[in-house]
Amino acid sequence: LAFIIIILIIIIIITTTIIVIIIILIINYLTFLLFVIILIIIIIIIIIIIIIIIIIIIIIIISINQLSLLLLFFFIIIIIIIITTTIIVIIIILIIIIYLAFRLFIIIIIMIITIIMSCRRHLQMTLF
Repeated sequence: LAFIIIILIIIIIITTTIIVIIIILIINYLTFLLFVIILIIIIIIIIIIIIIIIIIIIIIIISINQLSLLLLFFFIIIIIIIITTTIIVIIIILIIIIYLAFRLFIIIIIMIITIIMSCRRHLQMTLF
């Protein structure tokens, strides 16, 4: 009888931890998806702003009507675009890495807490 109770306790602990892990992973996936969507929207907004600025500069240059200035501005604009895109990409990669590390840390802590709590509860149930 004691052997059967111990086996049942082990099965209960394993199933509860698996269920908790699955729930956490589902929540994690959904929040990460939301996070990625927000990042994509921010990137699109930044790109639109850059394009608008470029168009305004081109219109100003065309109104001035000087070819050398036009070339200079195009060169400056290309450099600015390259720098901003690389900075944006680096920031996004860093944010994603930090986010994933933080999420993993939280999942590990929650798993440890649930395992400790379930083990303690089942031990109390068997002892008393």
